Amino acid sequence: MSDIPEWRAGSLADNLAVALRTRLAETGVSQGDLARRAGVSEKHLSQVINGRAGASVATWDRLFVALNTANDARQDTVGGEL
Repeated sequence: MSDIPEWRAGSLADNLAVALRTRLAETGVSQGDLARRAGVSEKHLSQVINGRAGASVATWDRLFVALNTANDARQDTVGGEL
């Protein structure tokens, strides 16, 4: 067994996908909402976060920016911090 945590043992894309899935779960933002906000199809987003498709640096950037924006909007609506 390796001393390297699972999230650090994979490729950069794998690590980004894990981080994105984790943030989605933490924030409660749906994949559909994130896809719309980031300007990608739900199918492509699902494939990216499950490691079945690649994404450009620009797409990763849009996804994380959109996730933070969606989370900020959700906090304003819910009135709490995550």
